[in-house]
Amino acid sequence: MVLARIDEVENRDLKRKRGYTEHVFVRRPWRQRGLAKALVVRSLRVLKERGMEEGELGVDSENESGAFGFYQRLGYETFSTDIWFRKPMDMNLSAT
Repeated sequence: MVLARIDEVENRDLKRKRGYTEHVFVRRPWRQRGLAKALVVRSLRVLKERGMEEGELGVDSENESGAFGFYQRLGYETFSTDIWFRKPMDMNLSAT
């Protein structure tokens, strides 16, 4: 499964032509057959056919499936790193 998505409003507001590849997924029994690569390449072709000049996707750098290296081998480059915070929900929710 893969989703190729274009946010026309975002592209217009930011004066760019960027498309997104999202939700890349291959069921476990079908992995290691080149299907993920075929899905991503097809997604990029669809985006290019629709006038996009760059493709973007997000990945968890700690993903144990090797997705980070997989996307690098397809030519993707890291341009941003996000940090997420988590807080346990205890009963003491004071601001201090």
